Amino acid sequence: EGGKLFLVEPSGLCYEYKAWAVGKHRQAAKAEIEKLKLEDFDMKDLVKEAARIIMAIRDENKVTYRYIDKDVQIELGWVGKHTEGRHETVPNDVVAAAEEWARAKLDEDDMDE
Repeated sequence: EGGKLFLVEPSGLCYEYKAWAVGKHRQAAKAEIEKLKLEDFDMKDLVKEAARIIMAIRDENKVTYRYIDKDVQIELGWVGKHTEGRHETVPNDVVAAAEEWARAKLDEDDMDE
């Protein structure tokens, strides 16, 4: 039941995953993803967590997340029942709200340290 995510290696090996990250900082992103119980989140909360992870990783690499809107545009996509199983770009207003939530969460985490 539900969708599945697979990665096919150039060698032909195929692996199933719950989540995946690509790009320069994929290891750090995957480490953050592994901390989450993905089945406990709804789609909008997953979008928030994705924004938090992207901003946190950029912050770790000396680019402050407080100014990420000037440097980087976050684009996210989702697939689910609400999209009838098709990939769709997450609406800009949902991404903007997720970025705002992520900034507040990261600021809160900074204050706790």
